[in-house]
Amino acid sequence: MSRILLIEDDVELRLIMEHVLIDGGYEVDTTATVEGGRELLDCRFYDMVVADGKAVGRHGNGKSPIRPGESLQAITRGAESG
Repeated sequence: MSRILLIEDDVELRLIMEHVLIDGGYEVDTTATVEGGRELLDCRFYDMVVADGKAVGRHGNGKSPIRPGESLQAITRGAESG
């Protein structure tokens, strides 16, 4: 089964998207923050990352946003180690 990481700061939208993806047969991990997404990417393999463009583009807590290449590098690391 494919695993998806969903980064969405809007609680209602996150829950709706999570249920749609689960109903579609995916395993889904969710987080509201870029920092949470980074933590999950560091410890798990994901087949896909679905991220709120606004949340990902924000600078939170002095950290730079997740860039598309950063997500792909984390997924590639997971694939190589898994």
